[in-house]
Amino acid sequence: MHIAMVMHRKIKRNRFKELLDKAYEDGFRYITDSDARAAGGSHSKAHLWDNGELANEELEHLLEIRKWAINNFLLITFEMANLTPF
Repeated sequence: MHIAMVMHRKIKRNRFKELLDKAYEDGFRYITDSDARAAGGSHSKAHLWDNGELANEELEHLLEIRKWAINNFLLITFEMANLTPF
């Protein structure tokens, strides 16, 4: 293998590592989809309701949104279909 190609690959690997390290420092984490969606999963940063600053507060917030959506499902459905309810 040509020395220039070896050096190029090494530079690319180092740059990629720098990008990953910076992302980690900025609070980004990579978690596999199977970890995030597993039925028995318990990863604190992986569940689908972890958008907020505190996962427990975001869960409560999303539960309120879901409760509202369920309670207003018929009305929302009629509005989306441009129908008059009842």
